[in-house]
Amino acid sequence: MHKDFQDIFAAPGGDTILRYEGDLDADRWTNGKLVDEAGSLSHDVIGGVPHLAGAKADPWGDDKQVEEHMKRLNSSRSKVIEANHDNLINSWPPKPDFIEQLTEIANGGGRVLDVACGAGGGFSPLLLEANPDISLLMVDLGRWLLSEWQTFGKKQNWSKLSAAQADPTKLPIRPETFSAVVNFGGMSN
Repeated sequence: MHKDFQDIFAAPGGDTILRYEGDLDADRWTNGKLVDEAGSLSHDVIGGVPHLAGAKADPWGDDKQVEEHMKRLNSSRSKVIEANHDNLINSWPPKPDFIEQLTEIANGGGRVLDVACGAGGGFSPLLLEANPDISLLMVDLGRWLLSEWQTFGKKQNWSKLSAAQADPTKLPIRPETFSAVVNFGGMSN
């Protein structure tokens, strides 16, 4: 979790501020917990990704179920993310005015939230193509895909890309913390 996002979290469905307790690597969260001041709420942060919705909410299931799905696809987690990125950037030619709007968002300053990004990445790949230094938070219920997008982001040098596993209908985010919120279609799913 990039430091740009370390002050945004609140209890899902509420406004109780959550703070990080755990390890840091160059000002980025690694492994620890998000907790409230009283210590009554606690959410794991694994590999820099806060798991605010929990394992039961993950539509992909546990790691074993994800691996079974990847076997059916004859692929791997990383290959799925890379293929989805490449497809969005190279094969899906959005209209120029659409790209212009995303470029304006990407270069507008402030933090951007991509809600329900999914394995396809939502608008994140296009935003990052327009501005690799954008402060961008990807949110989804799927834990594995967020971790893979962060790993892919490191390879692409997207220094401020972060991710959080959360319920898009109960975002665990304090009010007025983002300058833009985007959604590619995940909410309709």
